[in-house]
Amino acid sequence: MLEDEAGFGRITDANRCWAALGIRPRVNPQIIREYTYADGAVSPIDGAGDFLILPSMSADGMNLFLIQLSDKYPDKFILLISDCAPAESESALKIPPNMMPA
Repeated sequence: MLEDEAGFGRITDANRCWAALGIRPRVNPQIIREYTYADGAVSPIDGAGDFLILPSMSADGMNLFLIQLSDKYPDKFILLISDCAPAESESALKIPPNMMPA
């Protein structure tokens, strides 16, 4: 399976936004940072995918995702290919027995 994480949020900065040519959005200047994170893994063989939405990106959240993935496929051995983000360091993760990170 291929794994990646993403942060979704908003920053209301009218200087950097997409708008139709000739239209300038009017937005009160305020910087608000609100984020939600999603961990996901997809199998390139059959297209099966699993996702977990979390309030922060951390090793604890990644461990929850690994447990969810392992529990969903208890009879499968999962080779999980990730991008080695800081929350995915092998020293901080508890790898389930039916899984191997790559």
